[in-house]
Amino acid sequence: MITNKGKDVITKYLLGQTATYASYISFGCGATPGDAADGTETAMDFEMLRVPISSRSLVKLGQNKIISLAGELPLAEHYNITEVAVWSDASNGLASSNSDSRVLFAFNNAENWQQYVLDGNIYQNEIIEYISTPLGPEDGSITTDKKIFSCSANNSTLKNTERLKKGQGVRFLDNTIMLRGDCWINEASPSNGIRLQVPVLNLAEAAPSDEIRIALSLYPTEISDGSGNLPEEIDVRLRVRFLTEQTQNNNGNVEQIAATIDTTIQPEPGQYYHILRVPMSALQITSNFIWKDVSAIDMTVGVTPRQGVQEETKEKWFVGVDAVRFENLTTPNPLYAMVGYSVAKENINKFANTNAYVEFRYGIDALFQGDSNAD
Repeated sequence: MITNKGKDVITKYLLGQTATYASYISFGCGATPGDAADGTETAMDFEMLRVPISSRSLVKLGQNKIISLAGELPLAEHYNITEVAVWSDASNGLASSNSDSRVLFAFNNAENWQQYVLDGNIYQNEIIEYISTPLGPEDGSITTDKKIFSCSANNSTLKNTERLKKGQGVRFLDNTIMLRGDCWINEASPSNGIRLQVPVLNLAEAAPSDEIRIALSLYPTEISDGSGNLPEEIDVRLRVRFLTEQTQNNNGNVEQIAATIDTTIQPEPGQYYHILRVPMSALQITSNFIWKDVSAIDMTVGVTPRQGVQEETKEKWFVGVDAVRFENLTTPNPLYAMVGYSVAKENINKFANTNAYVEFRYGIDALFQGDSNAD
């Protein structure tokens, strides 16, 4: 699908007002396979990476002539792709480095996340244990007693056939951090979560309509027990805090100076992968907060059934955090656009340590009618 903004850029290209209309191809994981694009899209649901277009060719398929644009995925990484797009450039040249779209956190080993227990205002930090063995028996149930741990997205328990049929699983890279649904109960109780010290982050130039997008996957501990003891109608509350080292007195209470995302999703039964879109204007920001003073980030989750409080339900769900991205939606640039966009018919798995190209195709005869396909 050629996007509406893409048509403008292609017109400028044909008039000689810009040097190119297709320079980069991007791969995302946020769209639901099989959905249809309508041309109004200006950004992917969740972009994982963008690479230069390395191959351009004219292909004839039957009576149809196709322009094929291909990009090579990094060798070492694992990606589960559900959307592909073509861009006129690598980035928005009118946006500063701090305000341009980018992945903020991928929850990989290089970022050095730690788990914490927070009791009052006291943090106890520990290393997050990596579990390389199966998380449970062959039936696919998760039986580990760890409340927080990291593992491969390809752990045999998470890759159980029934789980895959249900659409469970993270999609960005191979590593994920898992948080059990009882990590966070309420603000007054001790909580568990994950914490990153001294992040490289400054979103001071972000506009109110720009977004922080959070990709995560839900994993029930049991695939199906047939007893009704695993409610599918749950609320998932997620809290992310951008913390400074300073505190202040607020009406007699000591308050951490922070910007907080506190949001709840209500997934439909059987809906396991989610992209949370949080406008910058929705962040709860305390007085005297300054982005450049951020010295740590923490994240925690809580799961509750919608019908009554069943404490055991909290322990029967894990949240696998996949990635956090900042999306600039407000800096206009007439020469920069997502020119083409397509949702894959089914998940495209690119496995670690394998060579892979992904192709984006335009039908020449329908170039200005918007017909294209991603394979």
